[in-house]
Amino acid sequence: MTLARAGGWAALVCAASYVAGFALLITVLLPAGYAGSDPTGAAALIAARPGLMGGWFGAIYVLNGLALAVLVTALADRLHAAAPGAAALSRTLGTLWALLVLAAGLVAQSGVRLVADLHAAAPERAAQLWQTAHMVESGLGGGIEIAGAAWLACVCIAGRRVFGRATLALGGVIAAAGAATLVPALAETGGAMFGLGFIAWFALIGLWLLRGAGATRPHPDTGAQPRRASEARKRSTGGTI
Repeated sequence: MTLARAGGWAALVCAASYVAGFALLITVLLPAGYAGSDPTGAAALIAARPGLMGGWFGAIYVLNGLALAVLVTALADRLHAAAPGAAALSRTLGTLWALLVLAAGLVAQSGVRLVADLHAAAPERAAQLWQTAHMVESGLGGGIEIAGAAWLACVCIAGRRVFGRATLALGGVIAAAGAATLVPALAETGGAMFGLGFIAWFALIGLWLLRGAGATRPHPDTGAQPRRASEARKRSTGGTI
């Protein structure tokens, strides 16, 4: 499997993890009383269904973070010819985001295990523990999305000559929504727009990579003009140089 195809499948995995995460949150977790702002209710739900909660955090963070690392690498590789500098920066920012997402998932899963073990004997301490774990998880990548916004903005800049207008426009909206999570009053709305928008963006990029559309045009500074001049000389002389 080529890196581009691996990146395409990874993008679809990222989209699927977001879909599964939103679906489980809306249909099961919220009706059951889960809320990040209510550590007591969250701790009780974790104690009652630790496998479900661990699986949810595993899907939206751990699986997503690992797939994201593959996608970041594949996109940086594909966009290098079109914009070498921006592609290199996107690789750095994307790797940072993938690490933060993965770290958030590991913190959340560790918190689930500790809360489940502690809740029966000390429910108040379990709630306090989850409040701390949730704060760390949210800071790393569950609530403030500036790292993902910066990566996506950089990818769109690198791919401005390659991506379609819809992909670029959607990327701009998502990046703005992610940046808005830095503002407390806009954090909830921005986070929802960020996640929902990324479902469509991941799907578009995944299909683009799988179709082989990742063959980008050379950047003007990559030596395309000298190569064309050399080829013209070969045709005029009828041989190789």
